[in-house]
Amino acid sequence: LFNSSSITGICLTFSRVYPTYDFACPIVDSIEGVTHALRTTEYHDRDDQYYFICDALGLRKPYIWSYARLNMTNTVMSKRKLTWFVNEGLVEGWDDPRFPTVRGVMRRGMTVEGLRQFIIAQGGSRSVVMMEWDKIWSFNKKVIDPIAPRYTALDSTSLVPVFISTPVSVEEAQVPLHPKNPEVGTKTIWRSAKLLVEQVDAREMKSGDTVTFVNWGNIKIMSVEKKQDTVTQIHAVLDLANQDFKKTMKVTWIAEADAPSAALIPVMTVDYDHIISKAIIAKEEDWKNYINYDSVHYTKMVGEPALLNVKKGDIIQLQRKGFYICDHEHQKRSEFSGVETPLLLIYIPDGHVKETANKAKQVKKFEMLS
Repeated sequence: LFNSSSITGICLTFSRVYPTYDFACPIVDSIEGVTHALRTTEYHDRDDQYYFICDALGLRKPYIWSYARLNMTNTVMSKRKLTWFVNEGLVEGWDDPRFPTVRGVMRRGMTVEGLRQFIIAQGGSRSVVMMEWDKIWSFNKKVIDPIAPRYTALDSTSLVPVFISTPVSVEEAQVPLHPKNPEVGTKTIWRSAKLLVEQVDAREMKSGDTVTFVNWGNIKIMSVEKKQDTVTQIHAVLDLANQDFKKTMKVTWIAEADAPSAALIPVMTVDYDHIISKAIIAKEEDWKNYINYDSVHYTKMVGEPALLNVKKGDIIQLQRKGFYICDHEHQKRSEFSGVETPLLLIYIPDGHVKETANKAKQVKKFEMLS
């Protein structure tokens, strides 16, 4: 705006005036050829103003379609509140897996197709919805389950050795990466006379039991040694001729072998809980009173050698544990620092209610495996 004065000559004053959101939207929508303006219901009271501006300026009027805003439980959707989390250092950034942002859920393992199916399923309802997270993750599971390769990793704090007395040579074998989808490919597994299982499985084994070791066959338990309630070691023999798997206990395992390419891989899994502890916070309540400060849990694990092939962004399934997305690849021990960086896997919710990704011991502080 220019103001002039003839008293002391010409005096020009320049001021910048910016159009407001309500003023700019109808103009931009009309000029840029928008046919349907999709707006959430909180803007419904401004629809008449939107059309008034178009009429006053002689512009074509786009059609306004109102739909309800989607709210999610156990989180905050406000950009101002999310910014507060970032500025306070309570999250890793805008791509934090606990955030209800596209970057956040994608880093946690959400696929574009899973997100698309979820959005389509919501339709154009005008009813305000408070959606639980299990629904969106169940859509995602349907997408990743048929194509995610299967691998094995065990809780490193509860390993129990199983000694096979039957003569067994260290050998490698090719097995499918997916039991129902051969297109996923194959992986190399190792077999030897010393196997490792988790304590939770070892406690279920009894002398005389026939147990199915996945991707190998049936093994007969000869003896189980314990110290109080903790299993210390198991002795068994191969029973591969027995092809009856219907009523047997199924366990995942990894083999200890001396071959260089059979070395086990250090793995760290991380399970993210809700960032807000209360599902729905009333307007009169202070949301900061419900911040979950214990929402990240790490678990040390040890994985099969084939996990070396997993790259950042790959979605896999750890058998009998759940789906994970690779956040950081495994890096071998540095010859300079002596540090080996574990494979970092983020647990992907599958729509089922779980406290954690597995029942293994949780490690709250990230530690590099040496």
